[in-house]
Amino acid sequence: MLNITTKLTFLFPIAILIVLTSHKISLAKSNPGGGLSLVFGGGLSTHKSKTVSSNDTATSILYRIKFLTGKNGGVGIQYTNFSTPTSFELNNSKITTEFSDTMFNYHLWNFYFGGILSQSKVMVNNAGTEVFDGLGNGFGAVLGLDLPIAKKSKFIFEVKSVSTSTFKHGSSTEVSIGARSDISIFGKIPISRKNFFIDIGFNYSAYSISISGTQTNETVHTTWTGVSYSVNP
Repeated sequence: MLNITTKLTFLFPIAILIVLTSHKISLAKSNPGGGLSLVFGGGLSTHKSKTVSSNDTATSILYRIKFLTGKNGGVGIQYTNFSTPTSFELNNSKITTEFSDTMFNYHLWNFYFGGILSQSKVMVNNAGTEVFDGLGNGFGAVLGLDLPIAKKSKFIFEVKSVSTSTFKHGSSTEVSIGARSDISIFGKIPISRKNFFIDIGFNYSAYSISISGTQTNETVHTTWTGVSYSVNP
C-alpha cells in the first residue's frame, strides 16, 4: 500500500505540471490575473533530533508548483514537496522525512491565507535499528505575505501549521506524528527577461514524534537556493 501511495504522490505534481503547462499560453493571453510558477531547489539542513539524541546536517530537496487564477490572481493552488534524509554519524542513526503539502489559497492585497492537505513520510532508524517507516495524512492552514519589490523581485514570508490525523506504518510499536509548524522566508530575484528567477530562502520546521507514549521533538533549519520559472508571476 505504501508503494502505491508513494507512486501516486510522485505522479500527482507531474500531472499538474503537464496540465498547467499545456494551458500556460492561453492562460497568459486570456486571463491577465492567472499565473504559473515552477520552483526547484536544494539546501543545507541542520536537524536537531531528540528522538535519536543527536544533531547533524543533511541536504534537502524542494520543488513547488503554483497556479493562480481569478481576478488579479486571487485564487491559488500550490503543491510543495520538501524532503530531508539526515544521517546521524555520531550514533549510526537516520531520520528521513518527506512532507508534501497541497495548499488552496485566497490572495487579498499582499496577503494570502488558506487550507492545506498534507502527506507526511517519516522513517526513523535509531542506532542501526529501524524503529518505524510510515505514511501519514492530515490537514492544516497557511498565512503568508507576498510583497513585490521593484519590477519583478519578491519577498515572501509564510507560516504553516499542519496536523497529521492518521499515520500508518508496519511496526508493532505505537507511533504518532505531532503537529508540524513551518516558517519560510525567501526572495525571488529575476535573472533573465524570460521569467527565470533565482530563489533564496530559509525554512524552519518543528514537529514531534511519539513512540510508545514517549514524545520527542524534532527541529530542522534549512538554508536553500533554487531556480524558478513563472508565467505572469
